Amino acid sequence: MTIGIIIKFKDGVVLACDSQATAGGGAPYKKSTSKLEQLDTYHGLVLAGAEPISRQVTYMLREQLQKEQKADTAKIADMTSDLMSSLYRTYATRFGKDAVGIAGELPSELLIGGWDENGGPQIYAVSSPGIFSPVDDFGLIGSGTFYAGTIMKKEFFPNMPGNRAQFLATRAVVEASEMDPYVGGKIRMATIHPRFQGFLEIPDYAEQRFKPQVEELATLIRKWEDDLFGRDESNP
Repeated sequence: MTIGIIIKFKDGVVLACDSQATAGGGAPYKKSTSKLEQLDTYHGLVLAGAEPISRQVTYMLREQLQKEQKADTAKIADMTSDLMSSLYRTYATRFGKDAVGIAGELPSELLIGGWDENGGPQIYAVSSPGIFSPVDDFGLIGSGTFYAGTIMKKEFFPNMPGNRAQFLATRAVVEASEMDPYVGGKIRMATIHPRFQGFLEIPDYAEQRFKPQVEELATLIRKWEDDLFGRDESNP
């Protein structure tokens, strides 16, 4: 129950997500949780679904990456898929079920973003019980995907500047949080850019820099609609 977004921009990727936790029964509650994780200098991920599984996969992946020499995003996605598959098989054996059945009961999703020396910005999606695939321009995971996707499909364009991608990611998270009760809390955002330290997250940057711009845009749209249609409610 979340919204996680990764967008390709001209020279890198933007990762963004909400931070609202969800109780075991599926009820939202006002507790913050981390859904955005750095993997190495040039890779990070956002996670959704069954938190114990997605977090354990992330932890094991970080351990493996410490032994790897400059793994590219495709390799990291492949490693993630293997780890997730192994974990679901372990749960299946423990509970006397098959891995697909466990994945249906405890679904998890990871969206991996990175910058590769030979391939530039990259995005891969990994979903239970270990299926992975490349993503072209932007990826979305979590319960807020439908609402955020509406904004993304209308406003995304290839090779957009980094600040425009950050604004769009913020706008999409805000849209999802307004429509989906399971999405909320502070927006976390990071960029991965070859010229700016690789993975970079500035605390509260989306909240302080871009969220006010999203609110200002909404006000301007309402004003434009008032000017266009007027305020006369007597007409049918």
